[in-house]
Amino acid sequence: MEQCKICGKKFTKVTVTHIKTHDTDKETYEKLGPYVPPVEKVTVTEKEKKETIFGKPLESIEEPLEKLLREFGISEKELRALIRSYKTGNPIDVVQNIERKQKAGLKKAEALKDKEEVTTSKLIIADALVHNHDFVVTKVTSKPKIWHLRKK
Repeated sequence: MEQCKICGKKFTKVTVTHIKTHDTDKETYEKLGPYVPPVEKVTVTEKEKKETIFGKPLESIEEPLEKLLREFGISEKELRALIRSYKTGNPIDVVQNIERKQKAGLKKAEALKDKEEVTTSKLIIADALVHNHDFVVTKVTSKPKIWHLRKK
């Protein structure tokens, strides 16, 4: 069996008559390499391209938002205020924000000062307990970051 180098059909012998059906002559045909099947054309939709690059779209926006808020330790209200400041071009007062968080941490630490052991995910609370209420850090875990403290 012989295979045509142009179309791939199999014959007992590829004849000159068959070669002429491809608008070529025997000399040109003889110089050709073996038959190579055509590559199948694959079409990719825009949706498939986006999914390949960015992954599948999320079904719910709530989960990633909550994850973002936890990661940065801010509330949705604080995030909205930051976005409003950004969109209006007002500077975000970092010092004021830090002071506000420190006051909230001190207030929460005050409420926890009588406990023997405390766990918190807020560094500001852990810091206030250590510096103002005689607590020591016994352990810090990561992902999520949690401070374990006990009274001296």
